[in-house]
Amino acid sequence: MDRRTTDGPGQGENVIILCERCFVPIGEDEPMVRDAHPQGVHLDGTAHWVHTYRHLSRCTTPRPAPHDRPDTGTWDPRRGIGILRTLYGPTK
Repeated sequence: MDRRTTDGPGQGENVIILCERCFVPIGEDEPMVRDAHPQGVHLDGTAHWVHTYRHLSRCTTPRPAPHDRPDTGTWDPRRGIGILRTLYGPTK
């Protein structure tokens, strides 16, 4: 990954990338995850993005396997809009 800045007063200089979770510098050869967050929109319509980084091996929570996910049970028809259908009848 290119670690040079692309904007600001230090344009073109190498930067130290810090992990957003543990605040430890991410090494040149360490695997990492880069997230993009929208900061705002300029008058010409282009978006301004802020990028954050995390260690892939120790600071990123792996997605659990389907058999390890919690059992949330079956859908309860009393939740949601189903109760409105029984009160007001079918919509046309």
